[in-house]
Amino acid sequence: MQLSALSFTIKLNRVYRVKKMNIIQLQYLVDVGELGSFTEVAKKNHMTVPAISISISQLEEELGASLFIRSRRGVLPTQEGKKA
Repeated sequence: MQLSALSFTIKLNRVYRVKKMNIIQLQYLVDVGELGSFTEVAKKNHMTVPAISISISQLEEELGASLFIRSRRGVLPTQEGKKA
């Protein structure tokens, strides 16, 4: 089976988007760990707080572990979160 250049580019872009999303999620993870606040991370990345929260929740679900303890005062890393 031969792939056209356009078909190959589309497939490559799909793979790239998935990797890019993971890299962005990891950046949010690092930012939350450093700043201790979803609100501050959202401001820094020009995103909404729910978008950051969903991104972190997706990572937690994928890893099967809670990475942060959430409270009104901010977030603190769990033992698993410190390892990440």
